[in-house]
Amino acid sequence: MGDTGAIPQNVMRDYRESGIAHMLSISGLHMSLFAGLAFLVMRRGLALIPALALRHPIKKWAAAFALVLTTLYLLLSGGSVPTQRAWMMTTIALTAIMLDRSPFSLRLVGIAALVVAIRDPESVVGPSFQMSFGAVVALISTYQLAALRFGLFGWPGWLRIPVVALGGTLASTAIATVATAPFALYHFGRIAVHSLPANLLGVPPLGLWVMPWGVISILAMPFGLEEFPLRCMAWGIGWIDGVAARVSSWPGHLLEAAQMPDFGLALCAAGGLWLCLGFGRTRALALVAVIAGIASPWMRPPPDVLIADRGAAIAVREAKVYGFLGGGRTAFLRAVWRGQTGLPMTPGVGWKCDAEGCAATVPRGWTIARSTASATLGDDCGEAVVVVARFPVPGAARAACGATLFDAEDLERSGALALWLDEDGRIARLDSVFLRQGRRPWGVSRGETEDGDDGQ
Repeated sequence: MGDTGAIPQNVMRDYRESGIAHMLSISGLHMSLFAGLAFLVMRRGLALIPALALRHPIKKWAAAFALVLTTLYLLLSGGSVPTQRAWMMTTIALTAIMLDRSPFSLRLVGIAALVVAIRDPESVVGPSFQMSFGAVVALISTYQLAALRFGLFGWPGWLRIPVVALGGTLASTAIATVATAPFALYHFGRIAVHSLPANLLGVPPLGLWVMPWGVISILAMPFGLEEFPLRCMAWGIGWIDGVAARVSSWPGHLLEAAQMPDFGLALCAAGGLWLCLGFGRTRALALVAVIAGIASPWMRPPPDVLIADRGAAIAVREAKVYGFLGGGRTAFLRAVWRGQTGLPMTPGVGWKCDAEGCAATVPRGWTIARSTASATLGDDCGEAVVVVARFPVPGAARAACGATLFDAEDLERSGALALWLDEDGRIARLDSVFLRQGRRPWGVSRGETEDGDDGQ
C-alpha cells in the first residue's frame, strides 16, 4: 500500500543500504507485477474456454481487465505521485497490447515520459522519474540488442524457459542497477555496492510469492478468509527483510561520495541515452561521457566551511572529516551535509569553546570563529579569517573587522552557506541558498527590501 510508517527505522536503514528500498514505495515494479499477474491469470483462464479463445481476442480482453484492476489499485493505494506515474506507464503499455502494438518500445517510453512530464512537470528533476525511466530505457535497449544477438526464440522450450527466467532476472537486475547508479549518486551521494545480489535474492520472492498472496488476501477479505494468505505473505516479507539485513551488514556495502554536480549528471544522462539510442563506434565517446560524469564528485574538493541555521550550526573540514558545531536536534542537517560532501559530520571535533564563542582551525592553519558576544568580536576578527556572529554587527564594527564577517542579518538574507578558502585564507568560492533560488518573487527573504535591494 506504500505506507511505511510502521516499518522500524533499523529495517528501513537495511533496505536503503542494501539497495532494495524501491520495494517500500509503490512504483513501476509493484504496478507491473500487479498488472502482469492480473493479465496472466485472465488470459490463461480464458484460454481454457475454447469457444472464447478461438473466436475472440482474449489477449486484448486480458489487457483491459488488467487495466481496470491496476486503476482500482491506484485508487486503493491513495494515488501518490509516484504511483500515478507508474500507473500511467502501465496504462500505456496495456493500451499498446489492446492496439496490437508492442508494449516494449522506446516510442512508448517516450510517450509515457511526455505524459508524466505534462501531468507532473516538477517530477522530471526528481529521483523517482529519472531512475525509473533510466532503467526502462536501458532495459528495452539492451533486450532489443540481446534478442538480435542470441536468438533465444529459436531454442527448444525446455532450455529456453529456464535460461530466460534465470538469465533475465540476472541481466535485468544488473542493467537496472547500472542505469540508476548515476542518479543515486547525484540525489543521495551514495551507491549500494551490493544491490545486485540483494535484488536477485529479494525481487523474485516479491513477484512470485509476496504479491500473489497479497492479491489473494484482498480477494479473501470480504469473506473473512484473509488470515492464511496474509501469513503466507508475511513469510515472504520476512525473507526479504532477512536479505536486506544480511546484505547491509557486509563490509563495504556502501560507496559514499560528495554529491554529484549538475554537469556530472548531465554527462551521465547524455552519455547513457547515446549508448542506448546511438549507432556505430561513436558510442565509445558516450561511454567516456558516462565515466567522466561518474567521476565528477571526486573532481572538486568539498567546502572548507558550512554554515546553516543563522550560524547555529557550523561544520569545518579537517582532512577526511568535518568538525560539527551545533545544537542537539541537528541529525537531519548532519545527514544532508554528509550526503552532499561524502564526509562524516563529527560533533565537537576540532572546536574549542568558551562563554563568548567557539573557534576551529582548518588543516592549512586558518581559524574559523563563531562569536556570540559583541565584546569579544574584535578579538575574533583579529585571530580568524572567517567570523560568524550570532548577532547584528553595526557598520563601524564591520568595517574594523579584518576577517570575512557574516552576522545574523547576512545569514538571514543568504540562508545556508558553503565556503571554499584559498591558500591565503580568503574566500575563493561561495555558494548559498539565496544564490541557488535566485531573485524570484516567492524566494525573497525577510531581509530584503521590496525593490529587491539586499543591502549588500
